Amino acid sequence: MLDYFLAPENVPFAVVAGLFGLMSVLQIVSFILGLEALSGLDDWLSAELSFDVDHVPTFGEALLSLLGIGKVPAAFSILFFLFGFASVGYGLQWGVATLSGSLWPSWLAGPVAFVFTLPLLRAANGVLAKVVPMDESFAVSENTFVGKLAVVTIGTMTHERSAEVRLEDEHGRHHYVQAVADAAGETFRAGDEVVIVGRQGSVFTVVRGPAALLLEE
Repeated sequence: MLDYFLAPENVPFAVVAGLFGLMSVLQIVSFILGLEALSGLDDWLSAELSFDVDHVPTFGEALLSLLGIGKVPAAFSILFFLFGFASVGYGLQWGVATLSGSLWPSWLAGPVAFVFTLPLLRAANGVLAKVVPMDESFAVSENTFVGKLAVVTIGTMTHERSAEVRLEDEHGRHHYVQAVADAAGETFRAGDEVVIVGRQGSVFTVVRGPAALLLEE
């Protein structure tokens, strides 16, 4: 049986099955630690699939929408696709071997399995959207971080040099982002409490937290 799963013709499915296992572990660990491993991807998908009235979707946008991508947290869609692709691939190869006595080459079995996995992914996202819709998930936009309290975790932060800060969203999940001091000449170190007041691309700007201001008074 192991020889079948690791056969050269089944390498694509073995690799994807391994990725499914690794991502499953990553998601479990992220959940335990209160992190959202793919929140950035959820934000990107939400932006990509939020069309204006006059916007004409590209082929890629239309395909993502057709497959139901973005209607449920990205982790669900990715894990199901990996599981579905590996399962369909192994099942396809088993059927081919039963009928012909040999396996299809990987360059043929892979694309066929991919095509058959897409409608399954669309169906799964449709079902999951009714159970775990995006607006009831733990996914949050990084734009909501502005105004929240955070704590410097690693590094010394200045106006010119960024450091890592940790904040908690409305679901009680922790996020780690890079930030710089909003004012020139301000310095923050690990353990300092700050307030996020703005965003410059992927880097946030912060000011001194209220606890520190009270101590100064």
